[in-house]
Amino acid sequence: MPSENREFMPAVSARQNFDAQVNVYLNHQINNELLASYQYLAMSAYFGRTDVALAGAAAFFKNQSMEETQHAQKLIDYVNDRGGDVEFYGVKKPVSIEWPSLMHAFLDAVELEKFNNKSLLELHKIAGEKNDPDLTNFLEEHYLREQVIEIQQMTRRANQLKRVGAGVGEHIIDQELAKEIRKMAKNNEH
Repeated sequence: MPSENREFMPAVSARQNFDAQVNVYLNHQINNELLASYQYLAMSAYFGRTDVALAGAAAFFKNQSMEETQHAQKLIDYVNDRGGDVEFYGVKKPVSIEWPSLMHAFLDAVELEKFNNKSLLELHKIAGEKNDPDLTNFLEEHYLREQVIEIQQMTRRANQLKRVGAGVGEHIIDQELAKEIRKMAKNNEH
């Protein structure tokens, strides 16, 4: 018969085959996702300023910020599901808060996505070394391919902006970004 005094019983843990080092790397990745979100939010704020007035870029980078926050939340949920401990670190001030052109912002976005990808690949490697197939599958299913696509899309935009230059070319790309965001919003309604 179970004991009547349950308050002295230790909590049951869901933790199984979840190495402490893997937990640390996951916490670092959560922080990286939040840092990326913060940087994209800074980009959105800059391009949304009335003196910059690139509303499509502002909306695009705001969407990127929300996506990175969702990535962090998905990792938080994963750590909790595995019985790990989530640790939050201080979020640093964005590296940049102004850009001389939209092209420069996309160049920064490429580097940001490459940094995140490198970190995810390192996490995947550690998970493999620690024989954690659940985490390797989770990363492959939800993150790794998406990072490759993000890098490719950011690189494509940066190169388009290099070709068209500032002024009218930048305005056209801004309009394309606005159209892309509207289309995504419409698709999310259905």
